Amino acid sequence: NTPDSGKDSDDPVVGWVVVVDGPGRGRSLSLGYGMNDIARSSTARVPLDFGDDEIARAQHATITFDPRGLRFFVQRTLGKT
Repeated sequence: NTPDSGKDSDDPVVGWVVVVDGPGRGRSLSLGYGMNDIARSSTARVPLDFGDDEIARAQHATITFDPRGLRFFVQRTLGKT
């Protein structure tokens, strides 16, 4: 599998999220600069809608890329199912 191209071709890919278990196993989704919201919703920057109801429909988590420090930060959000 090749990583998904992402929603905005002007936003360079800085990393990937790879599903390693459960529904969607083997799929990869690209991450861009700044905040990458993760949820089942198709409007999420990283949509993980593979039939896993453990992932919130909106605001499940956020992965933020810091280009100065070249680091990623993962933050769990409240999530709305």
